Amino acid sequence: QSVGAYSSLGIGLDLGALRRGIWRDLDFGLKLQDATQTYLSWSGPGGYSKNEEIAPAIVPALAYNLSLPKWGARITLATSAETRFENRQDADQYHTGSLSTNIHFGGELALHEKVFLRGGFDSGWSLDDITMGAGFRVAMLTIDYAYAGDVLDIDQETHRVSITAHF
Repeated sequence: QSVGAYSSLGIGLDLGALRRGIWRDLDFGLKLQDATQTYLSWSGPGGYSKNEEIAPAIVPALAYNLSLPKWGARITLATSAETRFENRQDADQYHTGSLSTNIHFGGELALHEKVFLRGGFDSGWSLDDITMGAGFRVAMLTIDYAYAGDVLDIDQETHRVSITAHF
């Protein structure tokens, strides 16, 4: 990844479980993010070099799915609480002692399971925290685009493109 003139390289592991239909159309997920600690090696101008460790986080999540068969559509509303135990204080939305949490909230409109429109809020409720995206499924591939504002407060927006193969 790159942030301004700096770039990093690293590897990490997330583990997750999903239980569909815990109550009607409500799903529950649980993710252990950065399960083995994620290590990043940063480099930048003037020989800048720094190693960073990202501690694990627990992320419980809920999603409600509303099927609209008359329109060939589905609406999903989801929320998660990214919870860390590393004394981040004001770096996160909510904190007490060494425990801190960021709330994420979003929704997706799926049309015929081929076109997907998404929007949400990432770690805050202001216009700066809005996220948006779209996806298109063609045969065995889904192509996704996602936008997030200046989440790092460095005057740079985030744009991500991904391709998923379905087997």
